[in-house]
Formats: sequence, structure tokens, C-alpha cells
Amino acid sequence: MKYLHQLYHQLRPKVAWIFIISAGLVILTIALQEVYLIRPDEVAFLKVSALIRHNILHLDPKPEKDSVIFINVSHDPELIPDTDKMNFGGQLVITDRDKLGRLFLALNKHSGQYKFLLCDVLIDLPSPCDSILKPEMQKLKTAVFAADSSGSTLSLPLYTHQFGAVTYQAQDGTLFTKMPIFFHRSLKSLPAVLYEQTAMYKAIGQV
Repeated sequence: MKYLHQLYHQLRPKVAWIFIISAGLVILTIALQEVYLIRPDEVAFLKVSALIRHNILHLDPKPEKDSVIFINVSHDPELIPDTDKMNFGGQLVITDRDKLGRLFLALNKHSGQYKFLLCDVLIDLPSPCDSILKPEMQKLKTAVFAADSSGSTLSLPLYTHQFGAVTYQAQDGTLFTKMPIFFHRSLKSLPAVLYEQTAMYKAIGQV
């Protein structure tokens, strides 16, 4: 008991310092989340840490090329009426909802042949061509969609509750801002939702 008592008194200051440093790092991390622009020293730190993680320690390996599919929908636009009365009957350009709906229909028919879907298309306005999109979008299970938080108001996707917030703002048109973990204190960012979802599916053996 005497030895344990001496050991306790020896370790107590070190434990206290560990607690103080850990608490300080947590507070610093939360504070930096509120600073959207990336500092030059942060860029250098991220580059060095990525070099050590990938090239020296070989951690966080990239997925195999044949395990990921990217689908470019930027060449498939659709025009819908602009409901803003100030625009005097103008039109808005959105992604072709009929093609997107038929893509989700194919994915639902072959749900066992893919593991996860990320749809980084903001579906916040209804379209006359949503008759296929809406039911097929609601059937998707292993999927997450984008909500836009770059403006003064948050734009949520229609027909689903599986989404994460994104914002695309750049400093001087070149340096993109960091992606905070939370928006408006409670809404999770898209990377945070993806991490949670993929970790959950990995735990049950689906990813």
C-alpha cells in the first residue's frame, strides 16, 4: 500500500498535465471549427501529416480503383419554372431528374451489387419529372445526400432524411475553406455523416 501511495503521488502531477493538455486540444479543435478559412500553417501541417501517414506509415490506404464509380451528371441539365415572382417567369437549371430517377431505380433493382451511394446533388426543388425519382430515392438505404449550407438559409434535400451539410466557399477563388464537423451547432457535415454511415456498415459487414 505504501508503494501504491507513493506511485499515486508521483503520477498525479503528470495525469493532471495530461488532462489539461487534452482539454486544451479539445477546446482548440472546437475553436478552429468556427474559423472557416484555412491558415497557411494549417495547409503545411496537413501536407506533412498526409506525407507521413500515406508514404511513411502507409496508413489510411485509398480504395481500389475498380471499387469506386464516379458518375458525372453535369452534362444532363433540366429546366424547371422559377417560382420567384421577382424573376418574371424565368427558369432554373437543375440536374435531369428523370435520368437520376432511372439511375436510382437500377440501383434499387440491384441493391446487393453496390455497398454505398453518395449523391452530391442538391435536390431541394421539386420537378415535374420527379415521379420516378421520389419513390426510388426513398427506397435507397445505404445512401446519403447533400444539404447546402453555403447561403444564409439551409437548403435540405427533398424526399429523404439521409443527408449531410456541405458548403463550397473559396478564399481568393483558389483556397477552399475547411469542412466543419457541425453546421449551426447541430447539423452534421457530409464527411461526418459518411464516416458514421460507413463505420456502421463496416461493423455489420456490408462495406
